Amino acid sequence: MTEKLNELLEASIELELCMSELYFLYENLFPEDSEFWWKLANEEVNHASLLKSGRVYLEKGILPEEILFEDITGLKSSIKKIQKMINEYNQTAPSFQ
Repeated sequence: MTEKLNELLEASIELELCMSELYFLYENLFPEDSEFWWKLANEEVNHASLLKSGRVYLEKGILPEEILFEDITGLKSSIKKIQKMINEYNQTAPSFQ
């Protein structure tokens, strides 16, 4: 069970960091809304930090399973989609016009 929880925890951390990277990218792509994107990006960094602190509780066997999304496949799929978006946006900025 601990191995499964560790995998879920690490994937959750990676997802938060991917989201922050995407939001930091948006901060640069959309300067008129940069403050909004900057705040969201930093919020995701904070979420990742909180999850990282959960490693200690996992090692002690007291990490509440309820704080983690149970579907590792869904987490990994989301991470891949976000990374793909980041790569695409780094090559060609999105346009909403």
